Amino acid sequence: MSKSIKGLIFVVAIVMVTVILSGCTTAQSPILSNNTNAWDHLPVADNSGQDTVSVPIIESTNTGNQTNIINPQTEGSYSLIINSVEKLTSLNNLTPRPGNVFLVLNITIKSNEPQEKLVFTDKSISLVNTESHEKIDSSLNSNPKIQKEISHLISSPTTIYQKDTISGMIVFGVRDSTGYRVNLIDGGKQVLSSQKINFDNLITSPSPIILTIDSAKTVPYLNNESRPSSGHVFLVLNITVKNNDMPEGFVFTNRSITATNIQTNYFVDFTLNSRPAIQRGLDDPIIAPIIIQQNNAISGQILFGITPSADYRLELLDGNKTTILYKNIHID
Repeated sequence: MSKSIKGLIFVVAIVMVTVILSGCTTAQSPILSNNTNAWDHLPVADNSGQDTVSVPIIESTNTGNQTNIINPQTEGSYSLIINSVEKLTSLNNLTPRPGNVFLVLNITIKSNEPQEKLVFTDKSISLVNTESHEKIDSSLNSNPKIQKEISHLISSPTTIYQKDTISGMIVFGVRDSTGYRVNLIDGGKQVLSSQKINFDNLITSPSPIILTIDSAKTVPYLNNESRPSSGHVFLVLNITVKNNDMPEGFVFTNRSITATNIQTNYFVDFTLNSRPAIQRGLDDPIIAPIIIQQNNAISGQILFGITPSADYRLELLDGNKTTILYKNIHID
């Protein structure tokens, strides 16, 4: 091959290499553009090494006297507050099954304007043993023997309306454990609120109002001018009500105490003390309304018209119809 042909081939080769190299330096990458950071489409990790995601923030709050709450609940339709808790191996002459204890809780349930009312029953509260995963309801609250030992159990059924609050005692017979969780459940078995029991930080405080039943009896009538309705009797109680811890005073009215026939659930939400004939028939009637100042007490008689029974439950309510305490009485 002549030198002129070889030279021509060399020049052509040089031109081709130059064009190829020039194309590589000017063409844009199919993956990275000039205006895009290489990491813009990848998850950004925070300091914990986990991908950053958008999640709702749940503030951890103390409920009642509890601390170290596990899985804190946001403020929903209902609030469940555990005021106090006790483990007992017996309730006077009553003992639980071997290996079990009585767990006695003082709780408050508050309605936060739900769409519908809640009918509270023995199935509305469940207790979970976090060690054995045993789950039980509060059916012991309806046991007459338990009702005679615990004076202010939450009765079943109780309707909780909008913005209502109820408080009282719940009793469970459960295997001994250091870990329990209490769930508030609606009729569809949906958990409305849940709280862990923390034994180290629960404090039992005395009741703000003390109700003492000095005597109780049922009578067919008081006198000729005071007779109950057909099928009813008069339930006459001698009581003492003491303001133990309400600095603003406690206003006692004819609706401060309600009575329930435990055998039939017949319910009366007021006394008959406002009637002049009843006042004349009682030796020492309490004339309401009356303000009981802190550390003071009143004593006297109240009367209900109610169906006959040997066992009744009394509820003491505050001005907002919140249950302060319960008392069960037996008529011999």
